[in-house]
Amino acid sequence: MKRSKTRAHPRPTTKNTLQAVHFEMAELGLDFRDKVISALGWSQATYYRKRRAKVQVAPSEREKIQAAAMESISELKRQVRKLFM
Repeated sequence: MKRSKTRAHPRPTTKNTLQAVHFEMAELGLDFRDKVISALGWSQATYYRKRRAKVQVAPSEREKIQAAAMESISELKRQVRKLFM
C-alpha cells in the first residue's frame, strides 16, 4: 500500500533540535521509497523485492533511482536548514 503524500507522522513541534533533525532523517528512507515507487510505477512489494535482489536493476531504473535519491537528499537539506534558521 502506498503512503499518501503526507508524512507518516506529523512533524514534531519541538524546540529540541536533535529530535527535529532525527525525525527528518528517519523520514528520508520513506520519502525516497515513495519517490522510487512513483518514478518507476512499482508497488511497495516490487520495491522491497528488488531491494533484496542479488541482481542489479536495469540502467533506466538506475537513473530514476539516482534522481529520486538526489531529490530526497536535497529536500532533507532544505528541511534541516530550516531548523537552524
